[in-house]
Amino acid sequence: MQIQDLKNYVAIVDAGSILKASEQLYTAQSTLSRRLALLESKLGYTLLQRSTHSLVMTPHGRVFYDYAKILLADYMHMLSALDHCVPDTAEHLTIGYNPISGQPPFLIRTLQALAEAYPNIYAEIRCLYSPDLNTALEDGRLDCALISTWYLNNPALFETEPLHPIHYYALLPAAHRLAKRSSVRIQDLVKEQILLIDQVRSPAIYRLIQGIRERENLPLQIQEAANSLESLLILIRSGKGIGIVTSASHGSKKGDIAAVRIEGIGKNVLRVLAWRKDNLKPGIRMLLEVLRQEVRKNQED
Repeated sequence: MQIQDLKNYVAIVDAGSILKASEQLYTAQSTLSRRLALLESKLGYTLLQRSTHSLVMTPHGRVFYDYAKILLADYMHMLSALDHCVPDTAEHLTIGYNPISGQPPFLIRTLQALAEAYPNIYAEIRCLYSPDLNTALEDGRLDCALISTWYLNNPALFETEPLHPIHYYALLPAAHRLAKRSSVRIQDLVKEQILLIDQVRSPAIYRLIQGIRERENLPLQIQEAANSLESLLILIRSGKGIGIVTSASHGSKKGDIAAVRIEGIGKNVLRVLAWRKDNLKPGIRMLLEVLRQEVRKNQED
């Protein structure tokens, strides 16, 4: 018995005649009749009582019809599963990003589009602070990373794809006097307690703000107050001060933290996709192809 025998029988019963079923299956009526007779002979049961104007299922025919429908449905599910099965040649791609920079709006869309276009690529996301991103790229623990150009200690090792300029944001309690503004200047923060993630995890922001304080002789109150993004957000919610990060996405959906862009600082710093020049995994090129499309869409939006 073949799958086609099941399809033929179900089609005959559903159509109500061998002629109509043959038209639907693009098969000669005589061929369909012959295959039905051969099926009944193999099973040892009569499945259909034939008359000039109708076909009536026998009790055996009813049982066979019900199970044929189940088997055909399982068969189609199997084909679908095979189509979406990751082959043995699946490629594992590790992608890093910095939590302080947040998840770019195009990152999730890129991963979804990558999975759709290249189901044999398994993308693993790893969250590391930027100094660790650079180290992990250099020693091969990461295949590629979304990283600030400031952190690439040995640029000659890497290929890079520019993504977007990096902007800086003040994270403020929603009730703060500056929270409703679309942007602020660093001078507006002179009277504020500025909370930063420590230099080990976020040296670029610390040195930027420290440099501005010294260069412009601003009495900025800077404190290395947190060792993670999560602890920084807790301090801000507790009213201990304001934070500075490189993504507006840390503004709370609950509305208790606002992200306000700081104008005029940290110019000419880009976020890039970086990977080692000697990393020849095809998945990187495929990721890059999809990423370029999504970044372009994000810019158009």
